[in-house]
Amino acid sequence: MPIPSIYDATNAKQVQSTVNQLVRQFDNTGKFDLPPNATTITVQNGKVNPNSVVTLAPNSDNAIGATWSVTYTTGSFTAKFGQAVTTVRTFRYAIHGV
Repeated sequence: MPIPSIYDATNAKQVQSTVNQLVRQFDNTGKFDLPPNATTITVQNGKVNPNSVVTLAPNSDNAIGATWSVTYTTGSFTAKFGQAVTTVRTFRYAIHGV
């Protein structure tokens, strides 16, 4: 949902709504470990909704070069990886459109 503009700074409800939606955009990051031999993982996060976009970033050497796709539901996202490996891979994520 796009953050609405404030057209009337004296309208407390409008200001409150816009500020609350803006604040929700922060603290929207996390980290997960993909277990050995796994190709999918579901990450629970209450900020995810069906319109979210999650950006993944490899956070361990063995995660570099991985390919993935992400699907979304309310309260979680599932990342599916192209290939399983025998070691734990760590990824950081950011949720956009919370």
